[in-house]
Amino acid sequence: MTTSPQTVYHAYSRAFEAQDLGGLAATFADDAIVAVHDQLVEGRAAIRRIYADLFADIPDAVWRVCAQNFGRTSLFLRWEADSRLYHVTGGATDFFFGGGLIRSQSLRYTLQPQLRLVPQAT
Repeated sequence: MTTSPQTVYHAYSRAFEAQDLGGLAATFADDAIVAVHDQLVEGRAAIRRIYADLFADIPDAVWRVCAQNFGRTSLFLRWEADSRLYHVTGGATDFFFGGGLIRSQSLRYTLQPQLRLVPQAT
């Protein structure tokens, strides 16, 4: 019996929330492909690097899923995040599943610097 996309996503989500790069990579097929903006990477080692960069770019982020739609072998997410450095808008992720793992993922988002109010001298 094949693992459902919901079960795979649940494992992915737990690893993502813990920023567990090994756990994240384990939810992907050995030859999985991830498209991030204009970059295309293949394989678990490259996927680990993509997520390490994401967590470094958006440190200590609070992530929010705005929409989640499962298909028979797919998942579409809309999401946002906030960190001390950035507000992330336009987060969109497509997952395609097969054989109980993530076969491919596309990941798009926009980083906007957090606005900091500077007190005016009196």
